[in-house]
Amino acid sequence: MKGSLRLSLSQKLQQRLSPLQMRFVRLLEMNGLEIEDEVRRELDDNPALEVADTPAIEGDDDFNESAEDLQLADYRDEDEIPSYRFEANNRSADDDFYEPVAVADEGSLGESLTRQLSETDIDARDLQIARYIIGNLDDNGYLTRTLTQILDDLAINAGIDVPMEHLREIVGRVRALDPPGVCAYDLRDCLVLQLRRMPRSDIRDLALEIVEHYFDIFSLRHFDRLASMLDVDRDRLREADELIRSLNPKPGGQIGDSAGDEKSRHIIPDFNVEVDGNVVTLSLVNNVPELTIESSFVSDGNSFISVAGSSGEHKAARTFINRKREDATEFIELLRIRQETLYKV
Repeated sequence: MKGSLRLSLSQKLQQRLSPLQMRFVRLLEMNGLEIEDEVRRELDDNPALEVADTPAIEGDDDFNESAEDLQLADYRDEDEIPSYRFEANNRSADDDFYEPVAVADEGSLGESLTRQLSETDIDARDLQIARYIIGNLDDNGYLTRTLTQILDDLAINAGIDVPMEHLREIVGRVRALDPPGVCAYDLRDCLVLQLRRMPRSDIRDLALEIVEHYFDIFSLRHFDRLASMLDVDRDRLREADELIRSLNPKPGGQIGDSAGDEKSRHIIPDFNVEVDGNVVTLSLVNNVPELTIESSFVSDGNSFISVAGSSGEHKAARTFINRKREDATEFIELLRIRQETLYKV
């Protein structure tokens, strides 16, 4: 057998982000509140970082109360102030005015399922077991523990001994609640639960057979193979696919996302834009203070190192001081670049 050596030359172009670039991207993705929390966390973790002393602006202590503030000061406390003092209606008589309407909250997924169970003929002991099962559902409605683990938890934590068959019955009662698909073991089981709750039809039965017995092939989108194995044409297979795709893979996510939650969400802007004629003023809306290096870390850090001690201790101390100073300098620079980038955007 003859051996041969081959020499090949290939050229690849790869782009990799350095750790500093990754950290900058993470800071750039944060909103105003998140960047404030990040600054506070960095101030707590890094002793080389401190808030810069900003000089007081001349005239800050001057009297600047408005006439409205003076009128409100005539009352002893806020409870005595009439409600109309806090209202301002700058609309014209032709404008539509809508009063805010309180919206009843649906509650969490666990509260919704427990309320549905309470309306059935379930006894107190089974209701306690069902609540324990519901407590092991995640936000999407999936069961996070196996039945064996739940059985052990009930015996150890709650002191309830229940046969496995009876536990399966109670799990089945939870799985029969709304929304369809809750208390599923996995995605395939979630889709099966939803399909079984639908009215029977040829397409529904085909979709159920696909999910129950050919889910792996369906997940890979091998429709030709599916059509051959099921002996169906592509049109019926396409209708079954559309039905499966219309199901909700996260049934628990739709509970607790009511109109009241939508109304209570406040959008906090990152920018404040003021237009005065042809002049546009742009400012960042956050409370990030100006940061600087702590005075003890500005030099080489000898103020932290005592005269006594071994040279190894001195070296370790200098390494610690230099590392913290470099981290603080890097963080200050990243904040500056982030602000410049936002302004450019």
